[in-house]
Amino acid sequence: MTVAELTPSDFEFPSHQCIRHHALGATSSDFNLYLCAGLTAIFTSSSFNALDCLRVRWQTQAHPLKTNIFQFASQIIHTEGFVVGLWRPGIAANALGMGSSAALRFGSYEQLRDQLQALDSTSREVGKKSSSSMIAAGLICGAMAYSITTPFHLLKTCLQAERALIGPDGRYCSGRRSGNFPSSILFETRRIISTKGIMGLYKGCLPLTIRGSLFTGGQMFGYDGFKTRCKETGMQDGPQLQIYSSLVSAMLCTVMSTPADFVMSKYMISKRNKQSMSSVMKRIYKSGGVLAFWRGSSVNFVRITPVIITYSIVYEQLRLFFGFTYLT
Repeated sequence: MTVAELTPSDFEFPSHQCIRHHALGATSSDFNLYLCAGLTAIFTSSSFNALDCLRVRWQTQAHPLKTNIFQFASQIIHTEGFVVGLWRPGIAANALGMGSSAALRFGSYEQLRDQLQALDSTSREVGKKSSSSMIAAGLICGAMAYSITTPFHLLKTCLQAERALIGPDGRYCSGRRSGNFPSSILFETRRIISTKGIMGLYKGCLPLTIRGSLFTGGQMFGYDGFKTRCKETGMQDGPQLQIYSSLVSAMLCTVMSTPADFVMSKYMISKRNKQSMSSVMKRIYKSGGVLAFWRGSSVNFVRITPVIITYSIVYEQLRLFFGFTYLT
């Protein structure tokens, strides 16, 4: 074939599915896709751990505060310092939890979405993705990933919530560990196993799984769905479209996951041995009605938005680095 005989189709970039099984081989390619998602989540969760810690401490206060979230954050920074009070608590557990869960969620999402799409008898148009397949794939991947990684999220929540019990001398000033220095991730793991057994690490698995499922469903549909619709109108995929899609994704994540997120945080840090999720939900409802379940939604959105924007851009660029296309 000569240069003159070449057609535009000869220059087309291989599809996502072709790259996965052609460039690197199915096994190594699949591993690299999981690796892209995991490394990106470790970076973003570590970078924005302070916002997550602020959310947990705000949601788990014993009594409603008279200050707003910004005054609350300012007070923590003034009295404890930014690094000690907000950024450091639970950062290792957060990185491990988010890294492993993101690897499972994003590594499995596209394949599951396409399989569900193939089963959809009402929408078989080639190249088209249905909203139902995107939402369903997100819900399933989220539930699977967060149920498996529950121990990391439990440890992160406990370490962040207990930061509020530490006095000026660096020791716990109240609670079950009064007078002792703060826990490490290994100490907290041993404590939970010694007092509640190995299954104690899975406390809150159900609300976390529900929360993770709703969060991922909103994230994937908001990001993948919005980006797909924009590309259908002729908009080019790239950082600009990825930022717009991330904003839509963050809004859906916040609305869908905040109630389960709030219940999960309250349940995980409960000191009552026979505490049930239903009793936690009843207390939340009594404290402010239905809208009480969305307490912390503003800080949740503020926390989620930069994380999802950063995650999306870094993840998409890592995909290119490892020989994939943008998320399609």
